[in-house]
Formats: sequence, C-alpha cells, structure tokens
Amino acid sequence: MISLRFLTIPLIALCCFTGKSHAQIADSKTHYRQSIKGWQSTMNSDFMGRKSPLTESDLKNFQGLPFFRIAKHWRLEAQWERCDDSAWFGMPTSTDRLPMYRKYATLTMKHRGKTLALIAYQSQSLMTKEGYEDHLFIPFADASNGHTSYGGGRYIDINKDLAKSLWVIDFNKSYNPYCAYSGRYSCPSIPSINRLHVAIGAGVKAPHPHD
Repeated sequence: MISLRFLTIPLIALCCFTGKSHAQIADSKTHYRQSIKGWQSTMNSDFMGRKSPLTESDLKNFQGLPFFRIAKHWRLEAQWERCDDSAWFGMPTSTDRLPMYRKYATLTMKHRGKTLALIAYQSQSLMTKEGYEDHLFIPFADASNGHTSYGGGRYIDINKDLAKSLWVIDFNKSYNPYCAYSGRYSCPSIPSINRLHVAIGAGVKAPHPHD
C-alpha cells in the first residue's frame, strides 16, 4: 500500500510551481466576480436613471438587466495589431446616421482551442473628448444572437494601452445596443468582419426571449 504522505509531494510541488495557494486562487476568483458584479450594478443604475433607454412602461417594471452567469473563461487576452493608414468611414447604423469611425486594431485571441478575431474601432467624435482619448469600440455578433442574446449583436468598450502587447477583452462586460430597448435610438450595425461563429454566453442577455 502506498503511503498518503508520498501523494502530497506533487501537490506541494505544484503550489510552489504556480506560486499561488488554493486560497489565493479562490481570492482571485472572488475579486473578479465582485468586479463584474460592480459593473452589472452600474449598468442597472444607468438603466434606472434619467437617461435610461427603456420605454416608460418598461422602466416602471424594470427589476434589473438579465445577465449571463459570470464566466471568467470569457475574459480573454488578445494580441493586437494596429490597422495602419485606416481611413475614416461612415459606420452604418439602424437609421440613416453615419457616424465617423476608423479601424484601429485587429484583435486575435484564443478560447478553448478556437481562434477568435475582432476589429476594434475608434470614434472620430469621441477621441477628442476628455476621458475618451483611448476609447475603442468593439461591435460584435455571435451564434447566441436571436436566442439567448439580442439578435442585433452586442458591444464592448475598451481603452487602448499601447504600452502593452496584450489587451483584455472581457465578454462578461458586453452589452446591448440601446436599440434593443427602444426604437428611438440610432445604433451602429455589426460589421460583417466582426461576426463570430461561436456562442458567447456572457454579458447582457436579450431583453426579451428570442429578441
């Protein structure tokens, strides 16, 4: 019979190798969940505020946005490559409005063995506003659209950091266009190049089933 004390050696070695104890790993997961919960709380507060995109009737019955279960595996690190000499263009929207954007960077990331690629866009109007100098906009569609997520796709906002080789793309912070809640808005359409063939079960769900 093998003594149990010999079986503890690889576990101890593993902890030393990773440099993290089980408690530290648990604390990291807890901290991450709290950060996403904080983002969700801010979203709900915005939807209950004066600038809520909800219709008057929907606002009266609003109990909070429906979110997918927080999934840290959808927090991805993406390699980025600048789209040099990208021209400004009118981004198609749900109306005749054509806000000016340019392709800023190609983002390439891995999720469970699959390669995902998206384009991050820069807004010409926002880049001159204080606090938005580094803002990038990622409109995307995925295989969950029209089922568990909004049929018109979703958005992610990030801040570029040219000093880093990897940028974090957290799909747990993906949100719906305001057009998902009211027809009075003009929302950027999802570029065909940003349509993913995987279902991303993270972020904000469809406001109503099968929207």
